[in-house]
Amino acid sequence: MFNPLTEIKSIWQEIPQTIQRFIKRAFVFFIVWKVVYMLILYPANIPDKQLRHATSWGTMQLLKWKYPESTFGIQSKVMTDTIFRITTESDIIFKDNKKVLGIADPCNALELYILYISFLFCFPEKIYRTIYFLIVGVLVIYIVNILRCFGVAWLNIQHSYVTEIAHHYVFKLAEYAAIFGLWMLYLRKQKYLVASENKH
Repeated sequence: MFNPLTEIKSIWQEIPQTIQRFIKRAFVFFIVWKVVYMLILYPANIPDKQLRHATSWGTMQLLKWKYPESTFGIQSKVMTDTIFRITTESDIIFKDNKKVLGIADPCNALELYILYISFLFCFPEKIYRTIYFLIVGVLVIYIVNILRCFGVAWLNIQHSYVTEIAHHYVFKLAEYAAIFGLWMLYLRKQKYLVASENKH
């Protein structure tokens, strides 16, 4: 008689121990993060608000560099959905008093930061290496994200017909590619260290 639990257990036992540990840690990290975020951080708008402001500020600095003769400003805007009664905030970037970009919380790359950090948690290494990749990775994600926002704003200014495609696909692909590259670098160094230790 087919027993799904027995079948699942059999499949699980065939998975290598390294992958099993990764899955367990990823599951624990996901549960803990969601509980902490939904019950504590999200109601307090932390760190969404801070990341959104930092992203808006960085994007505006790039726009000032690109258009030195123009005047830029940022205005925070609160919007309430009358149907679902959900309040959201966004930062609006203006160029010469004309809106060129709106940055809401989903644009602050929080989920990308968590995705990247969770990978380091699931493949723990020596503490100094983990901290090093944590700092470098966060900085890379921040830079790539403000470049993405800058790209969208620039396309909006140019009234380009590819803005939506670039926003939803091309730029997001670039962000995930950057994270994947950091992961590969982390794993490659990890394998190198393991190989070096085996020689002694």
